[in-house]
Amino acid sequence: MLREVISKEGQVEPNRRWFADDFFELIVWADERSNLEGFQLCYDRGRCERALTWTKANGLQHDVVDDGESSPLKNQTPLFQKGGEFDRADILRRFQSASAFLPRTIAEFVENKIGEE
Repeated sequence: MLREVISKEGQVEPNRRWFADDFFELIVWADERSNLEGFQLCYDRGRCERALTWTKANGLQHDVVDDGESSPLKNQTPLFQKGGEFDRADILRRFQSASAFLPRTIAEFVENKIGEE
């Protein structure tokens, strides 16, 4: 189940919220009036991580995440590579199951964007 990640200081950033579980990591961005402006949903974390990113300007994009960890002696920056397989129905089903504790407005927003063709 996705749960909100709170900073060490116990603060939540007003324009960015972060939620995570073992499979998903979700970051949502909002404007100063709390209108949702975009999100990034990373999934299959720790295995073959991929990311769905939605913004007003670019719509929904799917990327494969190259974690940059080709050697245990290097810690490089992860890179996004366009494409990769995207099982829309499976990710939507898994997200709906994992989003029970998310604010409904956020869960519905992300669900709608995942479901759009």
